[in-house]
Amino acid sequence: MKKYLRIEYKILLPILIILLMISIFNFFYYPEQQKKNIIKEINTKVINTTKMLGLAIEIGLDSGNYKSIERAFSWTKRDKDLHYIIIVDENNEKFASHPSDVDINIVEFIKKKRVHLTKEYILNYSHPITVKNENFGYIILGYSLISTRQKISKIRMNIIFTNVILMLVI
Repeated sequence: MKKYLRIEYKILLPILIILLMISIFNFFYYPEQQKKNIIKEINTKVINTTKMLGLAIEIGLDSGNYKSIERAFSWTKRDKDLHYIIIVDENNEKFASHPSDVDINIVEFIKKKRVHLTKEYILNYSHPITVKNENFGYIILGYSLISTRQKISKIRMNIIFTNVILMLVI
């Protein structure tokens, strides 16, 4: 004996399956794409901030205007997601840092010529300080991705909430 589905279920079932597929897609694909885009933008921000600070230091050293170096350093520190800034001299000795107690393997970070992510979700980048082709040291900048991870989590929660509402409406 065959069991037949009622007409309401025959209409509702494909709609629910499609909605479920869209929900799964939105939950996994969309936040991951947003994460990639945000990290790409932050990579660019980290590189540009480091190079800008490096340029300000280079100009300050070349002109003897050390107050401008201090102002550029203070301006850079204002970013709430900035984890640390370290300025080292040509012998890789710490010259200035924010916060002052930051402790990282300076040589390891200087060797890496690209932005890299640590286990602690810190994007790091180092940039040389050169004046008239002479190396005066490096800037090492660490940028926290914790708020970015929180934003992605919020996007996922919004997607879940929206999908649940849609399911309840149908």
